[in-house]
Amino acid sequence: MRKSAILFLILSLVLASCRTSSAETTVLAGEPTSTSTSTSTSTSTSVTVSDGSESAPERTAAELAELEQAAAELAALELEQERLLAELLTYPMTIPLDSGPVTIDQRPERIVSLSASHTEMLYAIGAGDQVVGTDLTSNYPPAAQATAKIDAFQFSVEEVAALEPDLVILAFDFQGEGAALSALGIPFLVLGPPDSLLTAFSQLSLVGAVTDHRTETEQVLDDLYLQLDRIKRAAYRIRGRTFYHEVDETLYSATSASFIGDLYRTLGLLNIADAAGLDSPFPQLSPEFIVDQNPEFIFLADAN
Repeated sequence: MRKSAILFLILSLVLASCRTSSAETTVLAGEPTSTSTSTSTSTSTSVTVSDGSESAPERTAAELAELEQAAAELAALELEQERLLAELLTYPMTIPLDSGPVTIDQRPERIVSLSASHTEMLYAIGAGDQVVGTDLTSNYPPAAQATAKIDAFQFSVEEVAALEPDLVILAFDFQGEGAALSALGIPFLVLGPPDSLLTAFSQLSLVGAVTDHRTETEQVLDDLYLQLDRIKRAAYRIRGRTFYHEVDETLYSATSASFIGDLYRTLGLLNIADAAGLDSPFPQLSPEFIVDQNPEFIFLADAN
């Protein structure tokens, strides 16, 4: 596993393992709880606390197995977790990324975000006052539109340097952005488009640690996890149903290895594109394959 993937996994598992909520709780066997429980034939126990809406069924054996697997992964990574977390709790902090280790000497006060997704993250965790520049597509929240604007697809290191940033966040490094920033001694993070909710939440955790907004980030993640759990429970009736996601009219689709595919997987839907056996998160399917799979749902991403 790549070092950055390990870091992101650790951050998410740590956050998930520390989360408690009096409104909605799921526990494994052996954990104390004052709520009523129901025991299945496995060694795990499922607890679902109603929020006043229609009750969803208890966790399935597959869901419990996923929770147990996550707990096992957390235990196996415990030592590495402690070391990496220690590095991310104080400045200077060194972050192992695929592009190489990045050292942040102190709390950044002049951030340039050339990624709309990460611009939203910065403002969501309360780091908006530290943002001095954003890319042209960063139009949310409205405050982001008042910052200096930079064309991320026509990258100019001189334009970025003029803002005197102490941190630049990039979604891509295909125009030599990293090398140009390194030559000027400007710290930067390359956080590519996430391929799953886990990666997205992990990037949010990382941005919170780097910008010194850990407490606010934990609250945002708490809210996101609660919303996600409500959505998953509300969608229990469609679990196990098959679907086809059409990216465009040429029958390109998206597997569970893509971000949109991971969203469907989280809801318990079965993606016919996964059965195609093609080595791409966005494979092109044949009409015969789609008809043969006979999906129960069809989602058209290219519909007008």
